[in-house]
Amino acid sequence: MLVHLAQERIVNPNCRHAVQELIGEGLIVRPYGMLTIRDDRFSQFLKSDVPRSSIKHWEKQGAGTHSDTLRISLGIAGAAVVGFLLYTQGAIWLTYATGLATAVPTIMKLYDGFRGGSPAAAQVH
Repeated sequence: MLVHLAQERIVNPNCRHAVQELIGEGLIVRPYGMLTIRDDRFSQFLKSDVPRSSIKHWEKQGAGTHSDTLRISLGIAGAAVVGFLLYTQGAIWLTYATGLATAVPTIMKLYDGFRGGSPAAAQVH
């Protein structure tokens, strides 16, 4: 987050807790309503000396936790829908289940497209 603040002058709005901690520690300040790093030399260090590969690695680590939660939630919702259909529709459930099964890969491709899926996954046909 500090690197993004130094390089792009923005932070992820989901990082409120971390921002509050850094303000409490005195690393970042909010003059005129805009967040900025207190020490200009530290800001210059973050802009120039932190390699892009490290930043991308950190971003991948942070993104993995949210995607796992989403996959679990979608799996539970799917199981609930199948259970509901089995209970209420009896023999017709097979039609719904096959339709849902064909929609899942499309939904996953859309999801990967929105989050910028990995190049290796995009090459699989």
